[in-house]
Amino acid sequence: MSSVPEGRAANQPFSAMTLMPAIVDDLGALLVIAIFYTASVRWGGVAIAAVCLGALFMANRAGARRGPIYLLLGLALWGSLFYSGLHATLAGVLTAFFVPARTRIVPAALPSSSHGRQTAQAP
Repeated sequence: MSSVPEGRAANQPFSAMTLMPAIVDDLGALLVIAIFYTASVRWGGVAIAAVCLGALFMANRAGARRGPIYLLLGLALWGSLFYSGLHATLAGVLTAFFVPARTRIVPAALPSSSHGRQTAQAP
C-alpha cells in the first residue's frame, strides 16, 4: 500500500507545479519573437490594438459572458497586431487574459422549483 493520497486532490499541486514552467517559457518565447523579430512597427496598428484591449477589459468588467463578444474583439485585436507588424499570436495570449474563467451564477435566474426542494431518502 502506498502512502500517497489518491484522487484529484493529490494531482492538482503537482500539475500546477509542472505546468507553470512550460507556460512561463512559452510566454517568454512569444515576447522574444514579438520584440526581436519585428522589422518595423506601424503605430496606428498598435493604437487600434490598445483600443481592442480596452474593449476586452470593459467587456470583462461589465460581466459579458457570451463567447462571440470575445471572439470578435480577439479577431479585431489579431488583425490590428498583424497590421502593426508585431507577432499576431500575441493576440491570443492577450485575449485569454480577459476571457472569463468562471461562470457567474445568479440564484434568482434558477428555476423556482429547485429552491427548497427536498431530496428523497432511500429506505
